Amino acid sequence: AMEDTLMKLECRRDKTLTYTKDEVQAEVWDEYYAVIDKDGRVNSQKARVRIFFLAFLTGMPACELGISDRRRKGKEVVGRHDIIPVRTEDWIRIEDA
Repeated sequence: AMEDTLMKLECRRDKTLTYTKDEVQAEVWDEYYAVIDKDGRVNSQKARVRIFFLAFLTGMPACELGISDRRRKGKEVVGRHDIIPVRTEDWIRIEDA
């Protein structure tokens, strides 16, 4: 219900802006909370993913953010030069619990 409402919101800009460099940033927080009893059983749990998205784009381009979108999978428009291999150790941070 909330997602449907957010998707229907209009985004307006009175005039186009010009940036010296276009930039898009996304920060994704994957959160998990569980209450576990002394025997190791999960009594309750909840999980959520929060996405913080910021864009500085010249003009008024249409932007679309697809997350785990089965319809889009493999159809992304990406130049070969834009694909940068990243080792797992560079983007997964282990924290003490």
